[in-house]
Amino acid sequence: MRGRGRLLLSLGVGLGVYVGLAIVLYGVHRYAVPTGSGWVPAWYTAGELLAKAIIAVVPGFVTGWICKDRGALPGAVVGAVGGFIDIVMVAALTGIPFRAFGTRIIVTAVFTSIANALTNAAGGSAGKTLRARANPSGTASAEPEPTRRRRRRRLYAN
Repeated sequence: MRGRGRLLLSLGVGLGVYVGLAIVLYGVHRYAVPTGSGWVPAWYTAGELLAKAIIAVVPGFVTGWICKDRGALPGAVVGAVGGFIDIVMVAALTGIPFRAFGTRIIVTAVFTSIANALTNAAGGSAGKTLRARANPSGTASAEPEPTRRRRRRRLYAN
């Protein structure tokens, strides 16, 4: 698979990973903090930070790994769209009707999208770079695969 097909596949898988992680985090939140209790266990506060850090990078990383040719842009797209879906989904799961969405939720969704686009772009670049440096055996190589420019230089150097 090349080009546009690989890009669309990477975006779909990245969004699936993002939404899946967001749903898992929401489920753990509902388990740890029963409705109306106000008490938050210590394990949840530490675990939530780790889970949010994972959500901030892993979907972009997966997208960059699958995409191969591009890293930052598909990672940023997954982060932006995933962040918007995350806020709308959590608002819907908590019982806020869609017609009651005010400017507060829209502003939160926009800024979450921007922040997640930045962090997932970094994850996408990391995924692309590590994919380029990996051998089929799974070990990292010392030198990445030569680009077209390097191949041309080698051909005309002799």
